[in-house]
Amino acid sequence: RKRRSVGRHRMPMEYPWYEAVSSSTDLQQGDILEVVIFKVEEDSEKAEPQVYDGIVMTQTCDIVDRCPAIVFCPVWTEDQLVEAEPRFKTDGRIGQLKKRQMTGYYPISKCNIEGFEHPWRIVQFQRILELETTTVFDSLAKQQPRLRLLPPYREALAQDFARFFMRVGLPVNLET
Repeated sequence: RKRRSVGRHRMPMEYPWYEAVSSSTDLQQGDILEVVIFKVEEDSEKAEPQVYDGIVMTQTCDIVDRCPAIVFCPVWTEDQLVEAEPRFKTDGRIGQLKKRQMTGYYPISKCNIEGFEHPWRIVQFQRILELETTTVFDSLAKQQPRLRLLPPYREALAQDFARFFMRVGLPVNLET
């Protein structure tokens, strides 16, 4: 392993983004569930389920305490995002997103774990999705193994998610 110096300490340069997990009882913040079905309001005229790949945003401690619902955000490939939001066809938008310079989005790295290979993807914070906790755990028993985002990337995801919701719009810009 290559090492680099930070102050007087030497830190490993390898920080994997993911691990594969298969437990149907161990759900954590940062778990990516493939093909999650979210139901729309039943009284809606367009009562079609919405299907997303979703990343768990609920804090792990709340999941352990059996909170009533699990919060997810959708995970998109670059092509899916551009199709869903044409503004990303504009030059430079994807580059800004990859550098974490766009509010409301978090880029996650490509995965090379055998059986889980995928390109880099994007977590979108503007679409908050939730499912009842019992429904999520029932579906975990039927799911294939899944990816789990690892520290420090999981903590950075949670921090960007919180930062997105704690923004304050000011009525007047700074005068200099």
